[in-house]
Amino acid sequence: KKHLLEKNINFFIEQSGDTFTFGFRVPKDSIEEAFRLLKLILTEPRFDAIPLERVKHQLLTILNQSMHSENAVAGDLLNRRGFAGHPYSHSITETIEGVSNLTPTDLRQFMKDRFTTDELVITAAGCIDPETLANLLDETLSELPKNAAPLSIKNIEIISPGTVFVEKMDIPQSMILFFQSGISRQDPDFYAAIILNKIIGEGAFDTRLWDQIREKRGLAYGISTSIAWVNHTNYIIGNTATQNGNVSQVIDIIKKEWENVQKNGITEDELKFVKEKTMGSYPMAFGSTYRIVSMLRAYQLDGLGPNFINERNNMIEKVTLDDVNRVAKNLLNPEKLTFIVVGKPDGFKPGEQ
Repeated sequence: KKHLLEKNINFFIEQSGDTFTFGFRVPKDSIEEAFRLLKLILTEPRFDAIPLERVKHQLLTILNQSMHSENAVAGDLLNRRGFAGHPYSHSITETIEGVSNLTPTDLRQFMKDRFTTDELVITAAGCIDPETLANLLDETLSELPKNAAPLSIKNIEIISPGTVFVEKMDIPQSMILFFQSGISRQDPDFYAAIILNKIIGEGAFDTRLWDQIREKRGLAYGISTSIAWVNHTNYIIGNTATQNGNVSQVIDIIKKEWENVQKNGITEDELKFVKEKTMGSYPMAFGSTYRIVSMLRAYQLDGLGPNFINERNNMIEKVTLDDVNRVAKNLLNPEKLTFIVVGKPDGFKPGEQ
């Protein structure tokens, strides 16, 4: 850490259910040193006993504490129930057991199986030219295995039976997650669905659900929805929190608004407002080198071409009112909209109903 600080190298390592990311921000005069350190991380990991146990203890502490958080418990229930039988279903309890049993041998085998050149996606931005970057990458990655171990993970549609599942927790407010199946990132109607979601609930202000639940009735501090997509599934998800006595009313309003938009669609004014806002705010996504890299990486993982930056706003501009209302009719499914509630909601018993 002292060495990184002296060289002004900011390393970050992140992981999700689908990807593992190594990254760094560095001044020009420390670029070669940053790549040298990255090579050490990838090819000579030590996993000494004392720091490994320390990190495992930290992770186990965080995981055990999360079992007392309504947000974490709700997310855990979403995984277990929405993706039952799939790797996405791994629970907090399973993760605790897995972390407890990890050994240096397990970690080295994971790196050998997964950190390979055929799985690699590279994104860079800033004061470096392609030739210099290529030479540094060749040196850094030359000792990595060429091919990843076989891995077969099937796509899954989120399991959304249209029920309410209640997990009891002694708290004054209940956490509410709601979800249904979504739309592929590669679907021609993807941007019509994005606009639809922004009108229903994304971004809180100036949305249908915000207006109905907060502005008109004061039932929640906020509510939001989003369209989610990962390697093997996609879904629409929303969340809010309300006093235990208001849970039934909030669920009813969400379902009614889902049905209203499905049957009656949106208005031309809503479409115009969201399109202008979405296109106008796009340049802000490129306000720093870090944000540029993050955006480009997301595009690469989605399989989009390098010219997508110049095409994106045109795609949004072409979306019509008929497109959005057709997608609303086909995509939104009030009968399949499923709720997970963590708390002590009045009028509900624990379990599925």
